[in-house]
Amino acid sequence: MKIIYLSIPFLLILIAGFFRADTRIPEYQVFKDTVRSQKFYDEAPVLTAEESLKAMQIEQGFSVQIVAEEPLINSPVSVIFDKKGRIWVVEMENYMPDTIGTGEDQHAGKVVILSDRNGDGKMDHRQVFLDSLVLPRAICLIEGGMLLAESPKLWYYEIRDDKPVKKTLVDAAYAEGGQITTWRVFDETVRLIRPMLGISPDAWRDAVAVLGERAALITVASILQRSEHSSEATATGQGITVNGSPAIRSAGGYLRALTERARAGAFSLGPVVMALTGQRLKARRAGR
Repeated sequence: MKIIYLSIPFLLILIAGFFRADTRIPEYQVFKDTVRSQKFYDEAPVLTAEESLKAMQIEQGFSVQIVAEEPLINSPVSVIFDKKGRIWVVEMENYMPDTIGTGEDQHAGKVVILSDRNGDGKMDHRQVFLDSLVLPRAICLIEGGMLLAESPKLWYYEIRDDKPVKKTLVDAAYAEGGQITTWRVFDETVRLIRPMLGISPDAWRDAVAVLGERAALITVASILQRSEHSSEATATGQGITVNGSPAIRSAGGYLRALTERARAGAFSLGPVVMALTGQRLKARRAGR
């Protein structure tokens, strides 16, 4: 898994703004509490689409209906409707098989077309438009074709009779780089990945209320950074450890645990920023 790194100058700004020498709670204790809380997440039931509807809290005057569900759709990361009312779906089936992204480079991604053939408002037919993709990210339908972001490249596919007939490379470095150098880009990036990490809106609002928005952003970045270093990860009988400490199994649960520590005045952002800086420098020396 490739993580978007924070630039060194930007990290230095973080250090200047947030460093506090408060280390009252050892890191291992935070991980220990997170592992304990994971039990509650493991026991949470897996809901069907119908059960999920009943569990939703909907604003008055609005309604939610099921348009597509498993097994017709799998691991969607981007959807777009065409002029015929069909849904084009980007499926990233092999995203994060485990906490270090083992197998993410497999050709398992797809672009599929979902359609409603009986006119009841629910998709009932699936057509695979493209397969054997590596972590496809997004699509855009344009006149006579489709743009597909398959990191780091941007492709254009000419379409005829709902089938790809010609593939053209638009930009070989469309998604290369990824350096975060401003708070705006930082905020947009974290906002995009929060749902992918399983961080609920409630967990995020609570973190912002207690930590402050910028501190919450940095905390999420540290969670991503810690999970990224596969060379430092070791499989054990109880999961994966990083440098001898239990790895993060639930980003949302870990963020909640840190938020509670901060609420009690027992969490400091300073060591987190220093760790981010050290990892970034190490990656730069390694040529990543």
